[in-house]
Amino acid sequence: MDSIYEYTSIHETKVFYSEDGDEYKKRPIVIIECEDNTIYYFRITSKEGKENQKKYRSPILNWRKCGLTKPSFIDISNPISHMEKKLLGEKTFLSHLSEYDVQTLESKMNELGY
Repeated sequence: MDSIYEYTSIHETKVFYSEDGDEYKKRPIVIIECEDNTIYYFRITSKEGKENQKKYRSPILNWRKCGLTKPSFIDISNPISHMEKKLLGEKTFLSHLSEYDVQTLESKMNELGY
């Protein structure tokens, strides 16, 4: 079961947008790291972004194979987000990024200094 929490695993989960925890949307995320009981992740979006945002979006070429419903991008414009591992589980797991999409993400992260 741990493989669903490994690097480049994709899950659909509640992503909170307010500090009080009231506002959230169900969104896909990609795990960047899992350390003890904490998962570090980037959000996935279907929006390519405005011109000034595009450099922070890594396209997912094989989005259908990842269980996503529309063309998608990994949003690496924000600091890496984190949550407790217990908030995810087998029911939230969609897939893993393809090798090509992993290479694209890593190239974009290196370009931006991650």
